[in-house]
Amino acid sequence: MIAAFQPMDINAILLTFGLPAFFASRAFTTTFVTALVLRFGDTLPYLKEIEFLQATGAEPIWFTSLPILLGLGTLATLELVGTKFNEAEELLGEVHKYAKTGMSFVTTMGILSAKEAGFIEGVLDQAGMLDIAWALTVAVGTQLLTTLRNSTIGILIDADPDDDVGLRGLISWFEDLWGGFGLLLIFLFPLLILGIAAALIGIIWLIRKQAERREEKSKVPCTSCQTPMYQSAPHCPSCGANNPQPVTISFFGTAQIGKPAGPLAEHSVRLARKRRCPRCATRLEVKDTNQNCTACGQAPFGTQDFRDRYTSAVTARLPKVLLISGLFSLVPIFGAIPGIIYYRFALVAPLRAYIPTGQGFFLRWFLRILFLFIITAQVIPGIGAFMIPLMAFISYTVYRGALSSRLSETPLS
Repeated sequence: MIAAFQPMDINAILLTFGLPAFFASRAFTTTFVTALVLRFGDTLPYLKEIEFLQATGAEPIWFTSLPILLGLGTLATLELVGTKFNEAEELLGEVHKYAKTGMSFVTTMGILSAKEAGFIEGVLDQAGMLDIAWALTVAVGTQLLTTLRNSTIGILIDADPDDDVGLRGLISWFEDLWGGFGLLLIFLFPLLILGIAAALIGIIWLIRKQAERREEKSKVPCTSCQTPMYQSAPHCPSCGANNPQPVTISFFGTAQIGKPAGPLAEHSVRLARKRRCPRCATRLEVKDTNQNCTACGQAPFGTQDFRDRYTSAVTARLPKVLLISGLFSLVPIFGAIPGIIYYRFALVAPLRAYIPTGQGFFLRWFLRILFLFIITAQVIPGIGAFMIPLMAFISYTVYRGALSSRLSETPLS
């Protein structure tokens, strides 16, 4: 019974204490790097000087065995590749919610039991009760930080579903480095990296809280029933009363205080483009036309009138977008990137906002393969001026058709 409550190594505690900060970004990459360090750390420069690692690679346990390393390496590679594509990242998000928590528990048990050669015979039999309790604590911490991270990234996804600005892509590369290289550094400078991790977590928390505060602060009481509602809402989510002075919204879909919304018909379409309910401005949770708002219960695309206004508003942008993208296309190579970003924002983003992730993934890859042949002609003088507008028109046609198909399957309310 005494063995069941064996004390944990202080070095192992310091290392595992920082795991949630890394697992909140990557699940399999972090696990793979940890297993590699435990297995080969005693042979690597600088790491071999760490007493904790000097004995871990001598006799591999289940966590550092060759089959496990190969499996983790494969999963880590798929994870790194998948997070570079928006639709794949969204699909991985459903897996990551559970994988990050599970992998953090497994990795903690692997670290705490790294010196136990017989660990493969049974995790619960060989590990102490304190080890298991600590591993569960790390797993819970990982779950909390993953939720915080996902909710913060969700703000960017709502504002820029295609990541045309590239901010989510930049964050993805940073998370790759953090989940791999950052984890490696914690073995060398545990207290320093723990401090950096705490600072980063604090920044993410502040960003999320600031966004929530701004959202809540922007609410005003309904003139009829006093229910708090967004200032950008055309109607109260509770009683349906009209908002006498709705304000317009920003790039991130938040209310811009003091800036009138303009014509209500145009404002409701603007809200829907940012995946907000056109009636009460509440964020819509599903990428589909067939859904009800969680606040007012109304179906955003439940009326034929709104469907026509939404699609017509996007279609009305087509001539202007083709003209501007053509001007960008006149500049070989350097004009392609801003031209593509522009037409994606103006034409593609409003259409893709309500196309389910799986269908959107297929369509995007179909267009990417097709555009590989088109974009190469952009450098040809004369002909090149028509390439970006051609890509814009093809994208519009494909996504407009997909949205029309979804709308035809969505019942009218």
